Amino acid sequence: MASTPQDNRDPAPKPFGAYAPGAWRKAIIAFTRSMPESYLGRRAAFAVRRLAFVSPTRPLDIDIEGVRFRLTRRGNLCEKRLMFTPQYFDAEELAIVRQHIADQNTRPYIFLDIGSNIGAYALFVGSWAGPSARVYAFEPQPHIHQRLLANLSFNDLPGVSPQSIALADKTGEMTLHIDSTNSGESSLKKLDGRATTSSVTVPTMTLLDFARQESLPYISAMKLDVEGAEDLILSPFFADAPAELLPDLMIVENADVRWSRDIVSEAQSRGYRIDRKTRMNLVLRR
Repeated sequence: MASTPQDNRDPAPKPFGAYAPGAWRKAIIAFTRSMPESYLGRRAAFAVRRLAFVSPTRPLDIDIEGVRFRLTRRGNLCEKRLMFTPQYFDAEELAIVRQHIADQNTRPYIFLDIGSNIGAYALFVGSWAGPSARVYAFEPQPHIHQRLLANLSFNDLPGVSPQSIALADKTGEMTLHIDSTNSGESSLKKLDGRATTSSVTVPTMTLLDFARQESLPYISAMKLDVEGAEDLILSPFFADAPAELLPDLMIVENADVRWSRDIVSEAQSRGYRIDRKTRMNLVLRR
């Protein structure tokens, strides 16, 4: 795997288990994880998780299907969901990706987790796809990227490569607008009504430039969740990418009201169809 300047990992997070939940919190987590995907199940899980009395700033070390995470519940909804109710975290989408991995067993799996946050998709895919997989986790927010690095350090997944760049419609630099209440809603676009309190300049690359830099022979699948900036990534990629780089499967956050380009039509012009719509995402196949 080609090495890039973004591949440096956090050298010294506290060992996994330093923030292990005690008996009471383990019982709460076991209960909330057992709740079904239904209105009453969600209401029960969300009500009971309050009894865990987890400090907003205290992390917990949590194992989810053999993947280790250090999670903090304040300021990042993704982590709060994974901490107590991982069964509600993109369950349909992850099941689709897992089946796709099982069906693509003739060559190493190459997966791009674009808008990786603390690494949930990247770590699950790395775990499911095995040591030959190449998984790239793109997360440009500096404080969230450090949490991604820590989570990677807790798992023996050498094929997962963290990238602190943002994919966009140009290679260079852009402003990333940080959401003050939910880091998962930060975006390269300045979104109306969002509680943006800060911004940071981040390095950017086009998806095609990155694929060429890494000498990717193909892309098996990718997930994009970049809060309305999906069109900045996909529109130039659909316009210029050779057919061999077009993944068979894409999970794309359905944020069409924020897009300035009709990337669904552009995807269809490259042979994609909408396989299904989930609560938050489009599943595209070709």
